[in-house]
Amino acid sequence: TRTIISVLTGNIDLNFLTYYILIDKSIKEDEIPEENIKISNLKEMTCELFKYYKEKTGFIPKFIVYYRSGSNLNDQKLNTHRQEIQMIKKAYKEVNGGFIKPSITFIVVTHEIETIFYNLKDVENKKLPGGLATEPLFPANYESYSREFYMSSIEGIECRPYRFRIVIDENYFSQEKIINLTFKLCFVFLKDATKFECPCPVFYSNYIAEKIMNGNLKEMEKELNEG
Repeated sequence: TRTIISVLTGNIDLNFLTYYILIDKSIKEDEIPEENIKISNLKEMTCELFKYYKEKTGFIPKFIVYYRSGSNLNDQKLNTHRQEIQMIKKAYKEVNGGFIKPSITFIVVTHEIETIFYNLKDVENKKLPGGLATEPLFPANYESYSREFYMSSIEGIECRPYRFRIVIDENYFSQEKIINLTFKLCFVFLKDATKFECPCPVFYSNYIAEKIMNGNLKEMEKELNEG
C-alpha cells in the first residue's frame, strides 16, 4: 500500500488573495495504476470549500476554473479526470440544490522539465521575457482535450515551462484569456511580490503536499498561521 495526499486549494474572496486549503489522506493499493488514481474524497472536499466560500461571500461561484496538478496525460488519466469533474458537479448540486449548474474549466498542469525555451537569436545574453506562452507545434492526439499551451512566467536565458491542457471548458474562454488568467495567477501571493512559475493554487497545493509527505507538519502549520 501507499499513502496518497490530496490538497484542494480554493480562492474564497473576490480579489484572488485569500485561499482555503483542505487536506485528505488516503491509502491506495500498489497494484492500482498511477493513471487510475483519482482524488477519492474530492466531492466532500469541494462541498466544504463551496460552503466556506458561500459563508464568506453570500453565494457560491457559478464560473469555476480548476487547475489540476497532474502527470503524463493519456486516455486512462483523462477518464480519471472526467470522474473528478463529475464529483465537482455533484458537490455543486449538493450545496446549491441543483438550481444553477456551474460552468467548469478543468486544466491539467504539469511541469515539463524536459522541455526548454531558448532565445535562438541570442542564446548567450538575451533573456526570454516572463509570461512567454506558446502553443504546441502539433495538435493534441487525444479527442478528450482540444487545447493546450506551454507557459513560463519567469524571465531567464532558458526556462523549463509548465504545460497546461484543457480537458473541459464550459466557460468558453478564448486561448488568449485563459493564458492571461493563468499568467496573472502566478503573481497573487500574499507574503511578498515574488512571482512563481505556476498559478498560486497549484503552488500552494504542491507545497503543502510536499511538506506533509516529508513530515514537516509543524513547520507547515506555522507558515499557514503566519499567512
